[in-house]
Amino acid sequence: MRSVRFGSNALVGMDGRTLLKRLRASMKTHHTKRCRLDDLPNDIHVHTWLRQYVNLLVFKKRFSRWPRPTETFPGRLQIGQWLYRARQEDEANCLSPWKKRLLKACGYNFPPVRSLNGKWDYQHDALVQYRKMHPDRWPSNSELFPAGNRLGRWVEIQRQRYTRGTLEGDQLQKLRDIGLPLWKIVKHKDRWVLMYSRLLDFRRKNPDSWPSHHESRREVRDLGDWCHRMRSLNKKGRLSKDRCRLLEKVGFEWAVLDAAWNRSFQKYRGFLRSHHGAQPSAKSTNSQERKIAVWYQFQRLKHRRGRLGAHRAELFVGIPMKSKRAKSFWLESS
Repeated sequence: MRSVRFGSNALVGMDGRTLLKRLRASMKTHHTKRCRLDDLPNDIHVHTWLRQYVNLLVFKKRFSRWPRPTETFPGRLQIGQWLYRARQEDEANCLSPWKKRLLKACGYNFPPVRSLNGKWDYQHDALVQYRKMHPDRWPSNSELFPAGNRLGRWVEIQRQRYTRGTLEGDQLQKLRDIGLPLWKIVKHKDRWVLMYSRLLDFRRKNPDSWPSHHESRREVRDLGDWCHRMRSLNKKGRLSKDRCRLLEKVGFEWAVLDAAWNRSFQKYRGFLRSHHGAQPSAKSTNSQERKIAVWYQFQRLKHRRGRLGAHRAELFVGIPMKSKRAKSFWLESS
């Protein structure tokens, strides 16, 4: 079978009618009548197929290989899916003869399409190779391995099948043999109950703190993200009253910044009580006293600039202070 002789790059951007004319002229010189394209209909479906065909020629010339089923080129055009469908049609004997002639003319030999079991075994082998290269981790949902193969998405699908109970016995055993962690994916409603129970456990172990999404440990960070979402939903009025009541039972802090300020203020007031009204020193050798002193100086600075708020300033007025200068500062500005 002869190969297409004209430069594929020159065909990029051509309209379908011109493409058909060029291809007819190229194939016409061959002595076999079956390779001619005179019998092609001049319609939009043919033009669309020919434009993808030209993209295939450009891809082959640029990368010296055929596109994988998951690849796009150029841009977001799914050239890999287009070629994969052509293989499926050829295997089912429903591919148009002129399409098959053109694909063979550019050197494509129609490899057999893998069955469902063949695809699964291919991804399983890819996962084994991935673990050899990365023994300390598993592929993330968006990870590609090898290039163009969505291995991470395949692993997530196996977990979904495990949740539904549709993962076959031998496949399940193969995944367990290589140590793939499988867990049942929790539904949205059940997930809220699960996260709430984790919050209760966290508060039992840490009664003086709340989970933060800046934590280094992943389980605490995930719990902190969940708490942040609950605050955001409540602020928008999208959190149900039942869930609000459940969270308020454990003393859930809806305004984190206000709660943090109140805790710092209680530490400052407790320091004054235990030291008979003496102010904390920023030069103290005690680290807790230094932190309280820095916080207090920052509150004075904010009040001087009018950014503290009248309600918070009144709280300082009611505290007995040994220093007359400190007392007069809050009295004069109140």
